[in-house]
Amino acid sequence: MTGLGWDGQQTALLGNVSGWLLSPRAEQPMPLADLWHGWWAGRPGAQDGDLTRMAWALSHFVARQDSTLPDLEAEAEEDEALADVLAELAGEEDAEADPERAQARRTAETRQALRRATLHRTLGPLVPLRLAHMDRVQAVAGHLQSTFGTPADVDLALDAWATALSGLPQDAQMLTDPRYSWRSEDPRDLLSPLRPRHAGGLTPAQERRLWQLTLHEGTAFPHLPRRRPDTALLLRAYEQGWAGRADLCDQLIGPRPERTGYYYGNDFDDLTTFTRRRLREGTPTHPDWQAAVDAVRARVLEVEAVRGDLETPATPAALALQSVSGAEKALRLLAALGKNPLKRGYQGRNESRDVTFSHLIRVAFPAPGDTPATFARLAQEAGLGEARLLDLAMFAPQWAPLVAGALGWRGLQDGVYWLHAHTRDTNWSVPQEIREDWEVQISERTALSPEDLMAGAVDVAWFHRLHRVLGKARFQALLGAAKYASSSGGHKRAELYAQALRGEVTAAELTTRIREKRHQDAVRALGLLPLGRGAARAARELEARYRLLSDFRREARQWGAQKQASERLAADIGLQNLARTAGYADPQRLMWAMEARMAPDWAQTVTEGDVTVGIHLTAGGEASLTVARGQKSLKTLPAALKKHPEVVALREAVRELGATQRRMRGALEEAMVRGDLFTPRNCATWPGTR
Repeated sequence: MTGLGWDGQQTALLGNVSGWLLSPRAEQPMPLADLWHGWWAGRPGAQDGDLTRMAWALSHFVARQDSTLPDLEAEAEEDEALADVLAELAGEEDAEADPERAQARRTAETRQALRRATLHRTLGPLVPLRLAHMDRVQAVAGHLQSTFGTPADVDLALDAWATALSGLPQDAQMLTDPRYSWRSEDPRDLLSPLRPRHAGGLTPAQERRLWQLTLHEGTAFPHLPRRRPDTALLLRAYEQGWAGRADLCDQLIGPRPERTGYYYGNDFDDLTTFTRRRLREGTPTHPDWQAAVDAVRARVLEVEAVRGDLETPATPAALALQSVSGAEKALRLLAALGKNPLKRGYQGRNESRDVTFSHLIRVAFPAPGDTPATFARLAQEAGLGEARLLDLAMFAPQWAPLVAGALGWRGLQDGVYWLHAHTRDTNWSVPQEIREDWEVQISERTALSPEDLMAGAVDVAWFHRLHRVLGKARFQALLGAAKYASSSGGHKRAELYAQALRGEVTAAELTTRIREKRHQDAVRALGLLPLGRGAARAARELEARYRLLSDFRREARQWGAQKQASERLAADIGLQNLARTAGYADPQRLMWAMEARMAPDWAQTVTEGDVTVGIHLTAGGEASLTVARGQKSLKTLPAALKKHPEVVALREAVRELGATQRRMRGALEEAMVRGDLFTPRNCATWPGTR
């Protein structure tokens, strides 16, 4: 089959692909659909409800082929979890005396009793089945279910689910194995193979029954956590009059069970989904539902905005919100933080006041009626000074235009996004929708891709434009808030770049970082430093920086593959920056010019008495020292000449020519790989070209 895989289109044997690849997606239809559809249409003994029965068969079995009926009857008395517990307890006389082990056994026995009362009662005992390609079979069955499902399939599924639910005791409780206290199991999940699948296209009677069974499953068991219906089903029930506005509000903000063990995320998924500024395509909605969302959001903000140090019942819901509208709300929250820093980065399950307010500020956006004048008035009433407003602009850049207008700072928005663009941080803890907005703003200001920026590339022209407009003092003030562009210390890269571009860090300081710590951002920043005044001084500095960056790249070979790649990338970006600073169109032209300038004269010789010392170059550019007495070549240099100043200089020239040859060869090999085009004019600048 040919289909869309992890790395684009791929062709593989059907038996070698995963079930995930064998499924329809937005980018491609179901692979081999004609084959599956033809098999389904031509199956012998076809009956209504075959799809549902096939789904049951693929979920209710013992994975073996040679079991006898007595084996299966014995196995029906135990499940895998119980067998594991019994195996652990086997041979231990004091097993019952150990409370934890005894509880583990009781939990496994309870689980198996529930399976017998629900699944086995509905579908019968397990049957032997072993398929070599189970995940592929299940993928095909799922596709057929969504394509050819009939009302009979839905009725069968609803009947089976209702039967199994009737067998679940009213006093059923969560199943917890004390050996794994962080994990608990809801016994209703045992019934998941029976729930109707692909419940689209139901008749009104079936939809009503599905709604009633869903409500029963979610509320009829007082010792189990409340379960709410799927939002799409709830909205269909609301349209039919089976649910009211109270049900909508309960879905959004009703009481949630207390979470135990390891749990990430929040219990207010609908608030997260429907408070986004842009709903994802295909998300079900309704005007009354959206009105309920707005009402709940307003109430959550009202309660949370006046909280003290302790969390409120609204705190988890507040952390689930993905957008808040209006400068008045954002500035009130910022003022309530006082002098406390805004919280950045991943905060886990922290529900402190600072964390909650920081989140709400992050997702707050200007309302259509907010203007710089009203923003300035609100900020003054809240007692927010210049520094705090800069914190806001950096932490939530959507406020930068209003902050710039209120402060009268032209170029502030450019400065904010330049610092964000050059910060080494993915900001994954920031909601994706907000990060996408940031990327759009940055892409409007630079031709560099997000990948290039993350790798450490620098848009020097953008910096100089904004710095001219913003001014040195104001940019320095903005740097004071730069930490809010990252979740930890990634903003240090942007600060270092800005210092280099403004000449506030010296070449000696960067050189020390490079040689002593192999600091990669210092490598990138070295090329940004302005060159000294005067042609001779600029040439010396350019040569020294080029040599340092080239040596850093060559020395990367001493490390492992990952560090070697990152150091070479840092050196390449440093050379790109150096080329732009020195006025070269690209790093290649800088390299040819530098190598031609630095290459020693290999035609020079030193004669002392009857001994002549010179340099020999092979056809491959490899340099070596030659020693001759008259017409006879010598294998070694006479001891009397080893410290001769001119001979020492000649030996140094051989070493330099060797380094030049290695740099040139490596650069040409990479140029061949890239397919670079060289003109005769380019080649005329190469060392040794005549």
